[in-house]
Amino acid sequence: MNRNFYCLVIVLMFIFFGCSKDQSFDRFFQLKMSEMEGEGGYSLIQKMENENNALAVFTTEHNKKIYIAYMEKIDNKWEWRKTRGTEWKTPQKWSVTDIAPYIYSGALSDSSISKVLVGNDEAEIIEVKGNKRFWYFTGKSMNEKITTIIVDGSEEILNEFEFS
Repeated sequence: MNRNFYCLVIVLMFIFFGCSKDQSFDRFFQLKMSEMEGEGGYSLIQKMENENNALAVFTTEHNKKIYIAYMEKIDNKWEWRKTRGTEWKTPQKWSVTDIAPYIYSGALSDSSISKVLVGNDEAEIIEVKGNKRFWYFTGKSMNEKITTIIVDGSEEILNEFEFS
């Protein structure tokens, strides 16, 4: 009887310590995407992860959109906080989330655009496929001016946006 008791205690310790480990972002993301899209229903384009939060840029197979998602780590577990999606060819030029951190993003299919500025800061531009690109910027304010810089040096202020 003592031996069974000790074996049970050891097994429970392994379970307890295994559950208290930090959750891997990659595993969390795969599980969430499987729940939302089914197996193989997405392509992760880029991820940016640090100790307490992460961004993931991905496309899905069933529609022609690109998404950026923000996740936070709370009590050693990842939690999906917000997602923005956009289509490649849309009259909407860009969007920004309505709560901090403010994530500005937009799809680019115009290859003449060399930079996107959010206020005075340069946004990250990701090459996705062909002439399709996606830009994003994480900021502390939601009232920034968005400007595109064309290859010839000219600038265009983008006014179209919506809040999520």
